[in-house]
Amino acid sequence: MIPLIDQCATGATAVQDPSFSKPFNGSSRPRLLTEKQAAPYIGMSRSFLRQSRMNGKRQNRTPGPPFLKIGRKVLYLAEDLDAWLLEHRHEG
Repeated sequence: MIPLIDQCATGATAVQDPSFSKPFNGSSRPRLLTEKQAAPYIGMSRSFLRQSRMNGKRQNRTPGPPFLKIGRKVLYLAEDLDAWLLEHRHEG
């Protein structure tokens, strides 16, 4: 089994917002991340996340990670981001 990614792709850590980012499975990582937190976590821009949400799955485009939308707030589950990164991993 491949372990979950502990840090974001750029080496930055996710901002800990106590209002909604509760740890899961005994980890100190936040479970929910905002778009601003998710972008550096996966090493992509906020613009990529926005466009992938608006455009959905399009031919010849990398689909974005799954997201939650509660009212106007967009959130990403850390485990979904980890799974998305592993799906797009290429062995050379």
